[in-house]
Amino acid sequence: MRTAALTLSFALATAAAGCGPMQPRPAGKQVLGVGDPAPALAVTRWLDGEPVTGFEPGKVYVLDFWATWCGPCVAAMPHLAELARAHEKDGLVVLPVTTVTGRNTAAAVEAFVQESGPRLGLRFAVCEDRRMEEGWFEAADRGGIPCSFVVDRRGKIAFIGHPLDLDDALPAILAGTGPGDAR
Repeated sequence: MRTAALTLSFALATAAAGCGPMQPRPAGKQVLGVGDPAPALAVTRWLDGEPVTGFEPGKVYVLDFWATWCGPCVAAMPHLAELARAHEKDGLVVLPVTTVTGRNTAAAVEAFVQESGPRLGLRFAVCEDRRMEEGWFEAADRGGIPCSFVVDRRGKIAFIGHPLDLDDALPAILAGTGPGDAR
């Protein structure tokens, strides 16, 4: 019931906010997909927590691309924090990733993290250039946020999609039986 209510509220919020449409990709652009090695992190600074400089073997990472102006992104944060707490002992690290832009200012990001960060208990990745967007989000042909990527224990992309779908994807990835894992 809780998942159904969350799904409905995120679907309505995404439709209302216009955060979900895909954009066409220019011809010849490289595609990032499930099973590919995770691109490098290109984070300018970290708020609320220790920096993550790379993907440690044996850990699973959720990178959730979001912005302060995106209602569905902000609404997904408590759920991401809940997943992080529930699976911390399994080696899960949840990293909200945002890029500073005209609509998503550094001041707005800092205010959000200052207000919500202590309650959420997440490490926030702040990017002041577009390297993360280009290397992850755009390379995976994603045109709307929120959008989550899961990097498995081997450093490979195991999931790309909406953060609500993490509930279905994470158990297999954490157990090592997700996409690309030997069966």
